[in-house]
Amino acid sequence: MTNTSAGPFEVVAWPAERKLVLYVPAIEAATTVTSMTEAPAAARSLIAELTGLPAESISCEIQLRRSPGMLGGSTPLA
Repeated sequence: MTNTSAGPFEVVAWPAERKLVLYVPAIEAATTVTSMTEAPAAARSLIAELTGLPAESISCEIQLRRSPGMLGGSTPLA
């Protein structure tokens, strides 16, 4: 599933073991970064690699949240 609309890709971020997990629900994929400053570039790179879209054309909306496991629910990566 890919997001080919002009709107941004939703990226959910949460801390895990001294890193941030970045999860992109639209493509059901995740990556990690060591700081929030790396997040936009890493998210665009992940999306570009898996969708074939040019990285420069991808916009992301990153939302920092608690770890899904901390809320008692299942994680998107499980």
